[in-house]
Amino acid sequence: AQRFQKQGVQIRRKMWFENMKIKLVILGILLLLVLIVWVSVCQGFKCTN
Repeated sequence: AQRFQKQGVQIRRKMWFENMKIKLVILGILLLLVLIVWVSVCQGFKCTN
């Protein structure tokens, strides 16, 4: 039973790490898209309204 619990903890940790990697990749893609839209709307980094 203890071995099963240890395996469960290892699997849970691995799944959490995979989940965090996926979330970080999605966050990076979203930030890149926001940056692309911002640069295309403002024609560079000097954005004044």
